[in-house]
Amino acid sequence: MNIIFGITLLPKFFQQLVRNEDGQKGEMTMRRKIIVLCTVLSVAIGSTLIVKGLEEIAGAASTASVSPNEWPSFTMVYEDWRLGSNDEQPQVQAVKLIYHDKRHWKTELLAHNDAVDVVGTWAEYHGAEMRSFDPRTGELRVDQQDIPEDAVYVPEQWLIPGTIPRLLTQQNAEQLSGSSGGLAVLVLEENLPCQAPTEAMFRAGIQPCDSEYRVSRREITYRESDFLPVGIVDSLDGVEVHRVTVTELVMKNGEE
Repeated sequence: MNIIFGITLLPKFFQQLVRNEDGQKGEMTMRRKIIVLCTVLSVAIGSTLIVKGLEEIAGAASTASVSPNEWPSFTMVYEDWRLGSNDEQPQVQAVKLIYHDKRHWKTELLAHNDAVDVVGTWAEYHGAEMRSFDPRTGELRVDQQDIPEDAVYVPEQWLIPGTIPRLLTQQNAEQLSGSSGGLAVLVLEENLPCQAPTEAMFRAGIQPCDSEYRVSRREITYRESDFLPVGIVDSLDGVEVHRVTVTELVMKNGEE
């Protein structure tokens, strides 16, 4: 499993122990009965239960016109590209996200290059209720459980309200100058223990280890007004391994 800045890239939906973006371990306590179409959606859209501490950010880092702990309502379409594992081809999917607030949102899989039969899958979160639909079977599932006040499901690991202001306070954070159109770029780099590349990584240009560490780099493009991410590029030793590109974004107030 590839790790970029402590964030698990694949698979999604499975109960696992991960590192949050601040480097601290946090346990995903999602019950298996709430794992939406887990065997299929490990390569598709997913929801993750984020527990404790991810909404605690430094107020001094915030310059947004809204609370840095939340975003305005929006509708987004984004493309997610990542290297496959072993001999698999890169995984490319397009997802639509309708976001009302951190406890009310819906994701729908619009396209997938290697799993066309799951296109149309959707997951919808309403507080303590998670609903999901499997287009292969026509099954609609509804699951309910009590969510702690300090926990929240998010549609993607990179879509956690409050993350950007917190990351800006890290010592390894660099904000690139020359941003335009109300966008800024946050760059994070760290050395990760070197592991042998998978076949797919080697074909992409990642070489066998010749030192103790590899350089992991994440570039996050975000809106300065509300810290909403609109693009991510992850690379390892200078080779791109994961990219998120927001292709459509409409805010509730009509802003694009």
